[in-house]
Amino acid sequence: MIVLFCSLAGALAVISGQLFSLQVYRYAELAEAAKQQSLRRVPSVSRRGTIYDRNGRELAISLGASSIFAQPSQVENPRQTAAVLSAALNLPAGKILEQLQTGKSFAWIKRLVSPEEAEAVARLKLKGIESNTESKRFYPKQQQAAHLLGFVGMDDRGLEGLELQYDAYLAGKSKLILRQQDAKRRPIFREDAGEAQGSDLYLTIDEVVQYIAERELEAAVTQSGALSGSAIVMDPFSGEILALANYPTFDPNAYAEAPAFARRNRAVADYYEPGSAFKVIVGAGALEERLVRPEDRFSGEGGAIE
Repeated sequence: MIVLFCSLAGALAVISGQLFSLQVYRYAELAEAAKQQSLRRVPSVSRRGTIYDRNGRELAISLGASSIFAQPSQVENPRQTAAVLSAALNLPAGKILEQLQTGKSFAWIKRLVSPEEAEAVARLKLKGIESNTESKRFYPKQQQAAHLLGFVGMDDRGLEGLELQYDAYLAGKSKLILRQQDAKRRPIFREDAGEAQGSDLYLTIDEVVQYIAERELEAAVTQSGALSGSAIVMDPFSGEILALANYPTFDPNAYAEAPAFARRNRAVADYYEPGSAFKVIVGAGALEERLVRPEDRFSGEGGAIE
């Protein structure tokens, strides 16, 4: 009985000492370690503002899309993981393996994947491979007003056109939010991101007029055998631009596949020598100053006047 009592008392003393060390002496250190493991700051998804024409028709919208990333330290078999991800994401296995062997705590595998690819990765249930929702820009009219709208890059920032010009307004405010996760890094709760949506942009462009201008411009360039062409339709009373077209054009949904020649917005970027086109400006000024009347006639002198 005495031996049993002493053994139990000794064991209880050891346990009590360990509990004192964990709960009192090392409390601050372990609480901080637990916080680092269970709490994580992740970027909030800020939906980019929509771009509309003058009648409220959508020209550029943002959709939610999944992006696949890895936490290399948690991947158990990098080669096998790279092989199965290669089939699911249509990426070279060697490229994925490089990302898994970087030694970093975070690495993108593929961003803004299709719903089918995201579902295929989710079914694999690979340790250390997760997904996050990001904003993907989509242009429902495809090539229409492409040079005017421009496009955004992989990080959802404007690179050309109005997307770049008004990026500060369209992009919204990005912030880091707190997410608590369990031992398998599954989210338990997520802090509210608050108001992070970008501002919408309404243009003076009329979608119908824009479509007609682009159609007729393409026909004129093709018929004349020109390399390119530009057309601008303006309201003469307000100065508002109703259409701005260039040919050749491109699809901003796949801007990386378009050559720089097709992406150039010649209507605003290229110099244009007035020549005979300026005669209408001179004529309008003469009429406005009442120096001539609409019925007045002038001799062209055979095309040259000294």
